[in-house]
Amino acid sequence: MVTWILGEYMFADVENLEHYAKYLNQSLITFGFPASLDLFTNDPWRSRLEGQLQVKDREILTITRTVAKNSQTLKAQNEKLQ
Repeated sequence: MVTWILGEYMFADVENLEHYAKYLNQSLITFGFPASLDLFTNDPWRSRLEGQLQVKDREILTITRTVAKNSQTLKAQNEKLQ
């Protein structure tokens, strides 16, 4: 993908940064460099966000279980009333 901004060529932007990081990794390997360019392994923001996502996933799972349990309880109570 080529991005044109004010007539200037941009190699990568926010939308395609990961794609071009992979491209650069492959280029480094092709030219014999031992280490690849990995922009995302030690990113503190990414680690923090992953931690927050895990916490939220656990919260959603807990809420889902609670709702299912309450739904079963209400269904049982409803059957008793009928």
